[in-house]
This record gives sequence, structure tokens and C-alpha cells, in this order.
Amino acid sequence: MTFQLNPAVARAIRDAVKSGEAPSANVFVEDAVRERLRARRQARVYSAYANAARDAAFLDEIQALDGSFEITLADHLP
Repeated sequence: MTFQLNPAVARAIRDAVKSGEAPSANVFVEDAVRERLRARRQARVYSAYANAARDAAFLDEIQALDGSFEITLADHLP
């Protein structure tokens, strides 16, 4: 894979490597991409949580499931 970076970005990456923030430009870029991908995954998960929190049927199901555990709470096990 080959990418063309803005010269200022390429310079900043070289500076980061030169200062010891990363062992190489490849590692610096790969770490940055992984971080961005992780943030995208997190945003999708949080969006799904938000959608679920607005779904009345889902909330009813959660409440019913929660109620089914009441008996285990009543047995006073440690």
C-alpha cells in the first residue's frame, strides 16, 4: 500500500520518529490508523447503545430479564 501525505504531515511524522515517539514512520502511522479504527468501532457501539436506549421493546425485554434474576438476589448467597 502506498500513500501520499501532505508534506507538513510527513514532516511531523519524521519529527516524531526523530524525537523517539515511535521507532519508525511505519509504526507511527500504523498506531495512528489503529487508534482511528478503534475510535470508529467505539462510535458504532455507542450509537447502538443509544439506539437500544430509545427502543421501548428492547427496554421492556431488559426489564423482564432483570426481573427474572430477582430470585437469585433473594437467596442471599455471598
